[in-house]
Amino acid sequence: STSTKGSGGGSGSGGGGGRCSTLEEYAKNHTVQVELYTHLMMALSTATVGNETRLHEDLQDKRQLQTRGLQAYLDEHTTSKVSSELLTEIYTRLSNLPFRAAAVPAGRFVHLGTTSELLDFLICGSCSEASGDRKLASPQGCALYNLMEDAGRKSLGHKIGLRGRFNSFSLGMEPGNDDNILLSSVLLSLDPAQNGRIGSGTAVEHSSLRCPHLVIGNNCLVSGIRGTSAESVLIPDGMCFQMMPLYPTWASAGDGEANGNSTAMPCASSKDYVFMYLAVKDPIKAASKMYGIPIDRLLKLTRLKESDLWDNSIEKDKRMLWNARIHPVLRLECSSGDSSDV
Repeated sequence: STSTKGSGGGSGSGGGGGRCSTLEEYAKNHTVQVELYTHLMMALSTATVGNETRLHEDLQDKRQLQTRGLQAYLDEHTTSKVSSELLTEIYTRLSNLPFRAAAVPAGRFVHLGTTSELLDFLICGSCSEASGDRKLASPQGCALYNLMEDAGRKSLGHKIGLRGRFNSFSLGMEPGNDDNILLSSVLLSLDPAQNGRIGSGTAVEHSSLRCPHLVIGNNCLVSGIRGTSAESVLIPDGMCFQMMPLYPTWASAGDGEANGNSTAMPCASSKDYVFMYLAVKDPIKAASKMYGIPIDRLLKLTRLKESDLWDNSIEKDKRMLWNARIHPVLRLECSSGDSSDV
């Protein structure tokens, strides 16, 4: 038997409201929506040892600080579905516990939480030692920060064997240099009159594209694009373009997942793909910018309304680029043995 434990108490898949068919359904109906990071970790104390000593010497100061901290904690969760009573109890119980992080001796911290950080890592981490003096632009504009960040990325990249060219082939493209990378990709730019180009600071991965003329701008991330295009393909500077398959059709009724073979190749028939095209610096988990343009200005320029981009069932504080209606799903036809037409 299995059981689940949530903040709301209870276990198993039953409950007073009827039987639940999935764990997700049970959690939604019978538990409190408390998150480890948002609600629990943010309640922990971050006071220094010196401050803790001083506060223990002055109990009144400690209580005043805790009261101010509680109000700030509640203000951070004004749109939360968790009740203020439960939030207060969480903070009261956890705020006396210090947050501590275990540091790895002689280790470096490399954060890859955004598209920009991933792109910086791929470019810097694959650089040769000869180009070690190259510095990536950092939003902080701090030379020391930039130096430390580049050192961490380069060290990790060398440890895992990251290279600027790996398992890839390009035809009709201008000679590349050390500040763009091509990983597990085949790119064919077939116009004999002009070469294609991959810009500086750009990474292309897991792609197979044939077209008359291919130009990918500077500081782009291109992933999974595949097929044959009758038209030239031009991707402007600073863009992220991903093409991902949905619901593949397996080779035949006798092969594939039905018989436990999860590595069977898809058949040469129609396939659905989702296309994601955004600016590298767009905040994917927010709705403040789209294609590098403030969302309010974009709506005015395009004469769109928020209801055109998000379903009314999605609450305003839950709207983000991830769940906006901006990622088209296209069905591409495959001829036998050939790639899909883009």
